[in-house]
Amino acid sequence: MKKEDFFRAIGEVDDAQVLEANQPPAKHRRRLPRLAPLAACLLLLIGAAAAWPRLRPAVQPPLPPSGENQSNTAPDTAAQEDSKPLYSRGVTIAPFDPETARSDSTQKGTAEDVASSASMDLAWLTPEELLARDTYIFRGTVESMTYYTVDEIGSLGGWFTVAEVRISEVLQGDLTVGDTCQVLLPVVRGCFSTSIAGALEDIEVGSEAIFMPRPATPETVVSEADRSFCYADVADAYFSEGIRFIFLQTEDGLRFERNVYEDIQDAQTLDEVAAYLRGMLD
Repeated sequence: MKKEDFFRAIGEVDDAQVLEANQPPAKHRRRLPRLAPLAACLLLLIGAAAAWPRLRPAVQPPLPPSGENQSNTAPDTAAQEDSKPLYSRGVTIAPFDPETARSDSTQKGTAEDVASSASMDLAWLTPEELLARDTYIFRGTVESMTYYTVDEIGSLGGWFTVAEVRISEVLQGDLTVGDTCQVLLPVVRGCFSTSIAGALEDIEVGSEAIFMPRPATPETVVSEADRSFCYADVADAYFSEGIRFIFLQTEDGLRFERNVYEDIQDAQTLDEVAAYLRGMLD
């Protein structure tokens, strides 16, 4: 018998057999009173050693961190540093430099591909209807702007901007004065715009405005087939259009849709707009 077969056979001996084997014949009990317990212990140890490889639990692979999904591709940005979850699926989101994009495109003779636009129509809404929508309304100043590319999905253009806005006044929504709000703008100045971008095209670092974006949540998703892009992956709030939902102070004056907000169509300052909105929201 091979050594391996011997140990395997011992490992399959049950406790009853071991105890029975420990009982010496009656005529020998007086001669070997101390050897029986020792033999039992030895057999038990050998059996346990032979059985151990079969009883050892399988080693489980470590679980990925909560929210991690290897199929997602997203930029290494402040959004990730803030541990924001990734809800998009099947798309690539990456930061880019508009100046470099314009330069490279011009050198290749395809500038028209960079300076693109999209045309959309808007349904008519009264100021009361606009203010009744689920939007943040706050005043603030743009401190930084980050530009991204994303795979085109449905009506979503391939480029957008995320403006980080320092909040100076909250008119509606669960926001705090002094905090920043990252707002997605569906435009990239000089690269991509839409027919309903409005004053969003003129936002730059240092711009002050009253913003009315919608909160970005896991449900705010643009999808097509098995691909989807979620605004919450890169921003706290987003604009679907900028004609009726922003009041922007520029060097050339206050920009907003005066035909919609007829009661303040002569307003020249953000203070006037803020007073009007507070009265409408009360």
